[in-house]
Amino acid sequence: MDFQDVIKQLKEDCFSVGLLSSAGDFYSETGHTIAPLVRLCRQYPQEMKGGCVADKIIGRGAASLLIWSGVQEVFALFISKPAKAMLEEHGIRLSYGELADQIYNNRGNDLCPLEKHVLQLSDIDEMAKAVFEFSDALPEHLK
Repeated sequence: MDFQDVIKQLKEDCFSVGLLSSAGDFYSETGHTIAPLVRLCRQYPQEMKGGCVADKIIGRGAASLLIWSGVQEVFALFISKPAKAMLEEHGIRLSYGELADQIYNNRGNDLCPLEKHVLQLSDIDEMAKAVFEFSDALPEHLK
């Protein structure tokens, strides 16, 4: 399996987020919100380093986790301009389907709650910590 296979499976809705480690091992998670990416970061920290991640939606919160985890390449079906800028600033190879100004909530009438949570943060370690805390506080049905 290569990263293009992972991207193809993501597009076919086989999972929410997929990781291809630098050793060629594949891991995936399904679920809602940021929770699937948080699970990958917690369960496979060594595999994330130098790995490639394909995710459905990437905003600043997700971008901070990807940078913090040390991935080398990212594909997003949907990414915000601020997340794109963050990943590029950190030298992470990036490809994506759609580029949006921001990530909004499910109703489309306000920023995504996670994006609001990290809005005033710029330090990657602080942002990653805030994302983990946000995910831990989610109700079970959103994990």
